[in-house]
Amino acid sequence: MPSRRLPLSSAVLWLASYLLAVWPGPASGEEDWIQHLLVVANKGVPESVELAHYYMERRGIATNRVLLLDCPQKLEITRQEYNETLRKPIERHLQSRGWLERDIAGTTVRNDCWLLVLCWGMPLKIAPDPGLKEPAAERLPPLFRRNEAAVDSELAALPAHDPPASGPLNNQFFRMQLFPASSRRVMLVARLDGPNAAVARALVDRALAVETTGLLGRGYFDCRGTKEPGYLPADERLRAACQAARRAGIECVLDENEPVFPTAFPMTEVGLYAGWYSAELTGAIARPGFRFRPGAITYHIHSYSATSMTTGWVGPCLARGAAAGIGNSYEPYLGLVLDPQIFFERLLAGKSFVESAYAATPAISWQQTVVGDPLYRPFPFAADEQTERLEASQHPQRAWAFLRKANLLVNNGR
Repeated sequence: MPSRRLPLSSAVLWLASYLLAVWPGPASGEEDWIQHLLVVANKGVPESVELAHYYMERRGIATNRVLLLDCPQKLEITRQEYNETLRKPIERHLQSRGWLERDIAGTTVRNDCWLLVLCWGMPLKIAPDPGLKEPAAERLPPLFRRNEAAVDSELAALPAHDPPASGPLNNQFFRMQLFPASSRRVMLVARLDGPNAAVARALVDRALAVETTGLLGRGYFDCRGTKEPGYLPADERLRAACQAARRAGIECVLDENEPVFPTAFPMTEVGLYAGWYSAELTGAIARPGFRFRPGAITYHIHSYSATSMTTGWVGPCLARGAAAGIGNSYEPYLGLVLDPQIFFERLLAGKSFVESAYAATPAISWQQTVVGDPLYRPFPFAADEQTERLEASQHPQRAWAFLRKANLLVNNGR
């Protein structure tokens, strides 16, 4: 993929302002996510079904919160396959349970299921359909007259009334602090996935293990030092994400050079990683034997970072021990990718992985895939409590908690 395919163009800015005007965000509120999710697996793939039940057992999810679908056993599906084997069966199931209700016009009036957890073996992306003609698409800028999408992002629009296949839709949760109980038009969607079923299953264990200690390790943020106006926003947001991590006491390394962290760079104990812009895993992370810290969160901005779970960045990072990653199945354009500043700010504030990801995502029904345990909270308690917990248990890695506390003291001039 050419390195100049993620423009922050005037068309993207036009679309962003248009979408925000159409769908203003609702008020915020706290809820128990365990009571408002549905775990979805491919019943034709034994490992998918096993993973669904394993996740439910580990997280204490009720047995009525699972749906086994007879969907294609392939990475990319057609728009018709998506509608007939995923969207419609999920919607019928939600309605049969009384979790999703629509009025006579089709508008959602009740939505008690806000999170879909897709298990390994579920399709990843929807192929473009040149034969699909939608009048509404003609009102979009030419860049957005496209109907390919990530399955996750398309399902996020399920509660909306008859959403178009072409172009992105506004994510009404974007920039919000809490996912609202009154939400009607957005479903948060994440997947337990990876290059193989064993890695997908490990994501559950990695998340649960880290929630007992809080995430430990360093943050690495990889800018490009670009001067091009269309690409400056990505560098600025990565710098801001690094600053947010430092404010939270995380020891961080910020690289301002054009290449990714080079192979010889002493990149160790990685708990947080964000950077851009390489098509394939490369540099220090690609070294033989490289492993992320347990529970690590990764994000590399690239148009096709999650076009499969074996290439790009998301799957290979998970195979190297990361617990979660976010990427794109097809070209999203820079203005509509996840904002790393918002994402890491939410994580560091104690929010879950899926809340943080969608709060930082401008659009749904588009190209983003969120991979990892959606309920994972890498920073479940403040630095003081983390230090006390690890010291009380004499945890062998407690030095990281003390380092974080020392950094916070320095931040406050002490």
